Amino acid sequence: MKTIQKLLIGTSAALSASLIATAPAFAVSLMTNIQFGTDDYRAYSIDSYSDGNIADAISALTDTSALTNVELGVSSEDQVGNIGFTADLAGHAVKVETVTAADWAGGLAQQWFADFSAAYPSLVAASIPGVGNLGNAILAVVSSGATRSGDPNVGSFFKNEDNNIFTMHLVGHLDVLNAPWLANNPMVPMISALLGGEELQISEVAKVTIDGEVHYAYGFAATETGWVAPDAVGETSSGSGLYAWNFQGGPAPVQPPTESVPEPSLMLGLAAVGGLLAAAKRKA
Repeated sequence: MKTIQKLLIGTSAALSASLIATAPAFAVSLMTNIQFGTDDYRAYSIDSYSDGNIADAISALTDTSALTNVELGVSSEDQVGNIGFTADLAGHAVKVETVTAADWAGGLAQQWFADFSAAYPSLVAASIPGVGNLGNAILAVVSSGATRSGDPNVGSFFKNEDNNIFTMHLVGHLDVLNAPWLANNPMVPMISALLGGEELQISEVAKVTIDGEVHYAYGFAATETGWVAPDAVGETSSGSGLYAWNFQGGPAPVQPPTESVPEPSLMLGLAAVGGLLAAAKRKA
């Protein structure tokens, strides 16, 4: 169990991605009014990074590159509290945060495992010596919240105004089996054999709240970036994969109309007219 736990723990401490976003052919709204509740984040540009720098973080989240990103909760892989930012997005109030053990226990584990099972049925059905059924072992790990996947690297978050679809890019490993902390894990060759040499693609998870409704952003299919995170040392896997999460939303909530305040000149004009009417009434 400890071995499979280490494997799951190592599935998504990703750093950045390298695809440059091209100008889309549809109407896109980016985030505005981004506010961080803590300085526990790292902002990545193409060839550098900084910690707790809000200007760099906002730039990474709102530029036209999926390469630049912000890692939330960078100080620890164990997230004991939700860390992240709030923003306005096309008239919606959004919040993006790290994922905690409480989130996993609150229903995320079952949701994630169902999607993982659909993506990798051969792994879920497999039995491994010393572990037993691999699917049961994986479910036990995610249910306990003992994963490294709760500190996401958010590359972008935007809304397509034409169809109301929200999209978030998460950057990570093209193949988590190549992550440096799994270099000596005896489970890796067995998992690789079960996959027939294909990549094991698992993104990190972000907690996304849109107008008060909670969602979890993650994916099991990555695009190769050809890029390596600038703080990667002795490895070329961090930042090699880009994942996309899509959510079908709706139009922005209708805001109650605000009562208009007359311009001062209009107020003076009304007062003058009122005075004339009063004078006319007295004469009458």
